[in-house]
Amino acid sequence: MAIAWVIAKGTLPIIGPRTEEQLADNLASVNVQLTAEQIARLDAASAISLGFPHEVVAASIPSLGGGKHELIDKAARAIR
Repeated sequence: MAIAWVIAKGTLPIIGPRTEEQLADNLASVNVQLTAEQIARLDAASAISLGFPHEVVAASIPSLGGGKHELIDKAARAIR
């Protein structure tokens, strides 16, 4: 399911099977078609709080950027 979800989001996953059975399972994920609702539920279940400093910056965006805050991209996810 995880591999199908990653593929549905337009990303090519890196798989690391250790057995032929795992490889077959991983490759079978290309045949799984997730609905928009399923993708949204998986997105919501896996969402994480970005935490500091991302939340501080996001709250400060109106006062940052010399009045051009609409030009500042907010982080979509935490960078680790």
